[in-house]
Amino acid sequence: MFTLIAWMFALYAGIKFAHLVTGAGRGFGRDEATWSTRLRAGEPMLLIGTLTLFALLAVYVTWWSHRFLEGHYTYATDCYSKMAASHLLPGRPARFGSYEASMVAKGHVAFAESHGAQLGMRIEDIDRKLDEGRIAWSARFGRLANEKAQRKIEASFADLDRCLNGDGSPRGELLSPV
Repeated sequence: MFTLIAWMFALYAGIKFAHLVTGAGRGFGRDEATWSTRLRAGEPMLLIGTLTLFALLAVYVTWWSHRFLEGHYTYATDCYSKMAASHLLPGRPARFGSYEASMVAKGHVAFAESHGAQLGMRIEDIDRKLDEGRIAWSARFGRLANEKAQRKIEASFADLDRCLNGDGSPRGELLSPV
């Protein structure tokens, strides 16, 4: 909270300094304005405007960071679940069983735990969600292997490639956090 108040004060001081520097040096009767008159000029509207601007920025940053964390958490849990169950797909390419794939899967677990914790989730709940997802994808991949649904298996490999390469993950652009 103290940091927010300090940033708000810094914003107000910067706007006030710019107002002093760029403001007119002449008073109402075209005589020279005193420093106290120039300092009080624009108040209380400048303070109200600064508080409003800061409140809008704080709300936007809070919304953006929450959406960003949710996007990364969802992406990481989904990709980890798929990659952990990929061994059940028939004809799995070697790249999904490689050391790199193992490290990517561990990275997804770390992302899910860190971003989930920042969202206020407990680690036990996050790990349970990861296990549930792995079990669900294992059942789906096992069913695809039993049915020998080649098109769906190829689509699953394309989806696994997306997870392995990091395609489609949230990037965090200024106006679009996910």
